[in-house]
Amino acid sequence: MTKHLWNWEGDYFGYIEGDQLRTHEGYHVGKINKNNEIFGSDGMYLGEIMNDNRLITKESKINNKEKSFIPKMKKIGKIKKMEKIGKIMKVGYTDFPKPNKFIN
Repeated sequence: MTKHLWNWEGDYFGYIEGDQLRTHEGYHVGKINKNNEIFGSDGMYLGEIMNDNRLITKESKINNKEKSFIPKMKKIGKIKKMEKIGKIMKVGYTDFPKPNKFIN
């Protein structure tokens, strides 16, 4: 089952496949740990998943690091979902990076 995700502002980001975070275009840009935290291919913390399928970055975790990984091949993307209404930012957090930050 595919779980679709939006950033805190309400922009559609992409989806989860196993422990992989993929952009809606199919790029593997993050790995999700058991705490729903997301780390980039360099092992650096990117953000986390809130219980309403929203991505957000906790500022105090910016320097957290886990094992790096080699991204899996790009897959056929998913149809981009509609945007959602943004939420008021929580204190100590910033919005999760947009998908285009990960594409060269």
